[in-house]
Amino acid sequence: MRLTPLPAFQDNYLWFLHDGQRALVDAGDAQPVKASLQREGLELGAILVIDLPGHAAPARMRQSLEKLASWPGGTRVCRTHEYTLSNLKFARAAEPGNLQLIHCRQRCEELRAQGLPTLPSSGPTAPDEVSVFATFRPWKNGFQ
Repeated sequence: MRLTPLPAFQDNYLWFLHDGQRALVDAGDAQPVKASLQREGLELGAILVIDLPGHAAPARMRQSLEKLASWPGGTRVCRTHEYTLSNLKFARAAEPGNLQLIHCRQRCEELRAQGLPTLPSSGPTAPDEVSVFATFRPWKNGFQ
């Protein structure tokens, strides 16, 4: 199976998974999907739509992250938004001395400079408290 991100809109990806004959796609925009199907000589097998909450209540976001965190290690999470660098900028404001964040940002900046996505990623680790979301989400939403 081959997994390919298809750039769409301003900062999104559609995911294209195929076995050489049939494709499964997350199809938020028909044009890149049609072009990829034609270019690869594939038939559309299915359309998958999964929408985890983007601006959901903290408790709902935590439930979603707990579900993702329960998946086996090595599971690739194919997010659709290229928000990695802006999220890392926010994380650095929250934890300015975190060396892992510094290295991650450098790696992600290199990928983006080459026109490559920072996605997919491995699943998140669920935070301990819903209050963490309640505190950080409004700050993140207004962060520039």
